[in-house]
Amino acid sequence: MKIFDVVIVGAGPAGGQCARKLAQKGHRVLLVEQHINFQQNNFSSAGSVLSILKDYELPESVVGSYWNRLDVVTTKNHYRWHSENNQGVVLDFAKLRQCLTDQASQHGATVWMHHKYVGHEQQGDLVTVNLLNRTTKQSIVIQTKILVDATGPQHSIINRNQPQLPRYNIAFGLEYLIRADNQCHHPNTLTFLLGDYWMPKGYAWVFPMESGVYKVGVGAYITDAAKGTPSLAPYVKQLIRNYLQIEHYELIDKHGGVLRYCTPEHEQAYDGNIVAIGDALSCVNALGGEGIRHGMYCANLAAHYIDLTLYSGKSHFAAYRKAVLRKFNKTWKRCDAYAKAGYQLGTERKLDLVFGYLQKLPLPVIVDVLFHYRFGWLKWLLFKRLIKKLLRPLKKVIATVPTTPSP
Repeated sequence: MKIFDVVIVGAGPAGGQCARKLAQKGHRVLLVEQHINFQQNNFSSAGSVLSILKDYELPESVVGSYWNRLDVVTTKNHYRWHSENNQGVVLDFAKLRQCLTDQASQHGATVWMHHKYVGHEQQGDLVTVNLLNRTTKQSIVIQTKILVDATGPQHSIINRNQPQLPRYNIAFGLEYLIRADNQCHHPNTLTFLLGDYWMPKGYAWVFPMESGVYKVGVGAYITDAAKGTPSLAPYVKQLIRNYLQIEHYELIDKHGGVLRYCTPEHEQAYDGNIVAIGDALSCVNALGGEGIRHGMYCANLAAHYIDLTLYSGKSHFAAYRKAVLRKFNKTWKRCDAYAKAGYQLGTERKLDLVFGYLQKLPLPVIVDVLFHYRFGWLKWLLFKRLIKKLLRPLKKVIATVPTTPSP
């Protein structure tokens, strides 16, 4: 029976990054991916900030496009920010995961594509893992010192033996990758569409890839999962027809899924020598559904504490959980509150009020607010508004005071 130091199930951005970091440190790593290639679940819109390339040493080959303009469209209004310099990227999600997997393999990791996790059992200091080769239908049994759950919002491993699961928020998403003959959308522009007309209890987006190719999608946040999956395709088609004004297009790919998340303090970060990373630990931001940067950051944290555990022979996963909470928990609570207020309550007037004030800020500051969650700018705008409101009666009084000529 093969024995590994670390087995990582799921070759998404978090799993691939974790495998890459641990392989670089010389550990015996097995990375398991259930699909035969990365085009089969190319589900992320993958919009991000420019710093992701430097922070995670990503090559330009994984970039689908750069953006230096941000548009927010509500039911009644259109807001726009622009910068002369690139502010971010739209990643090619399949190429990103292939890149991480290839680099992990180059550093000595073993990669098994088209293998499915079936189950596991704790046996002393090792975890016995059951896999299925989906090509040959052969069952495979291996052992590992540490098992990493990178299965995404399915939480397939970390929640498998939990008597009580967290109460998850649920979001549904659907995205089309289309090619149009005409240049129907401004290049280098991220567009978010908010309001009931575009997507009730959610939001929509249009992200450019190469010339004439666009990612067009919608996401809905659901408070009552018992009502079932909402029908999202009509809203995607409406977006293509009414916003992009495209009648004829080539549908390159269609993908979607369910996102289950809660604040990390309610998640099971580890269970013995089983560790959760990325979406399996709810390292996704509720405000815009962005998860790639956060999943890769979480993977780096996990790799550090896994490395310490393997070398010391003593678990450091309690420290890992604390590090995750320090990074994400407070911010995620605030973002979750903003998401519920913006997506669930149908407050379109408030949306226009917020973005009307934000329009006064330059694009780099908007990136700080929307991507780095520096909400102090919002407090500053509200304070400025309050001061104006307080000064308004005083200005009226001053205006009524007669002026007397100087002697």
